[in-house]
Amino acid sequence: MSDSVRFPVGCFQFKAATPEMRTKLIEAIRARWVEAWLALKDSDFERKWVHPKLGLLPVDFVLQQYEWHPRHHTSQIASFRSRMGW
Repeated sequence: MSDSVRFPVGCFQFKAATPEMRTKLIEAIRARWVEAWLALKDSDFERKWVHPKLGLLPVDFVLQQYEWHPRHHTSQIASFRSRMGW
């Protein structure tokens, strides 16, 4: 068995979905990922994850990015709203 994990790039299509549907789907996907992360054993964090563009990454790095990325988008949105005066 391989020590790497592959993520199916482009498997989610959001174009036709309403904002509410998109939000619910993202929340459900994130909830499922949280379950998966919590199920990992310490030894699992030493495994590698195959990113389609970046190649092999340690699972602990992927988890850090998973935690950081939504906060990054939230700050981008807040900054944009501030610039627009919304």
